[in-house]
Amino acid sequence: MISDNLVKFIKKGFEPKAKKCPAGLMTIGYGHQILSTLYLDEDGFISKKDAHNILINDLFSVHEDIVKELQIMIEDINKMEALISLVYNWGIGNFRKSKLLYKLNNKDYKGAADEFLDIRPAA
Repeated sequence: MISDNLVKFIKKGFEPKAKKCPAGLMTIGYGHQILSTLYLDEDGFISKKDAHNILINDLFSVHEDIVKELQIMIEDINKMEALISLVYNWGIGNFRKSKLLYKLNNKDYKGAADEFLDIRPAA
């Protein structure tokens, strides 16, 4: 359930060298949190090809995590991909404690949609 459109949307910003994201985490490539230096060259850079492969893996992982957390199914691919993009940005831990997840699981779809307007995850 990961379309080319979602991948293209997220791939608008490429960072070949590690940097701190707004959340204070070290990220590289297309926003991947650095947990291992496996894909980095000796100078700490990542190739676009490796970054792409990591992104695809991350997106599938986020999708699986979302499905595990939701008590309902989102069958509309556009809505699911919007959610995947948001959770990729927030992180699954923030999603788990978010008002968005609570509202989705309580079938408050209007309230859940409104949560997209507040780009900050729940604290």
